[in-house]
Amino acid sequence: MRSFRAGFVVVSMISGTVAVAQETTVSTDEIQRLIRESEYHVTWQDQTVLPDLGAAWHATNRAQNLRFYFTGDEVRVVDRTADGSSELLRLGIRVPNREDQKTPKFEARNFELVVDRLEIVESFTNRRSDLEHSLTIKRLPRGEYPVELELDWTAAGIEVTDRSVEFVTGSGRRLSYSIVDVFDATGEELAARFSADGDRLLIVIDRPGDVGPIIVKNLLTG
Repeated sequence: MRSFRAGFVVVSMISGTVAVAQETTVSTDEIQRLIRESEYHVTWQDQTVLPDLGAAWHATNRAQNLRFYFTGDEVRVVDRTADGSSELLRLGIRVPNREDQKTPKFEARNFELVVDRLEIVESFTNRRSDLEHSLTIKRLPRGEYPVELELDWTAAGIEVTDRSVEFVTGSGRRLSYSIVDVFDATGEELAARFSADGDRLLIVIDRPGDVGPIIVKNLLTG
């Protein structure tokens, strides 16, 4: 295993004291690990593979063989290696009958992208195993329950159970979107389920009290 030295030496003369900073040795395995991890970082792209999307926040997931574009209104999922990089899914979430922030605020940190949309703060974390999609629901009127989140989606079809949705794509590939955890500000777990009525798809949260915000953690896998 090869290794490389990184760093510098600093000599400081203060009251006759000499301070020397040590060099750091970095192995090739560590360098390769850092490179692999960086492939999952969220970055800004001035150009995308989608003809109707000029620029967007972007993340690649090699393990899932997917590419994600985040527009603020939705996440657009692309097959990373298929001919033409075919789009598999568009997925957006909103609170019905509520005002969203017209210009979302974005903050990217390594593997994570936070999108603040006033009513909802969305957090996307790109991991080898999945794309974690966390929702923080704010500004809920007192006594309003159950809480409903509507999913705006574009795919060839869906198959729905209480805790997961399978999006069937035009190529036949299936993407799973699952509810993992739902809890309020005290950490109390809340009951939640998917509900479908025709093309209308909801996450329904039974909210026993008024301790907001509510956190919903979902996973998207391919």
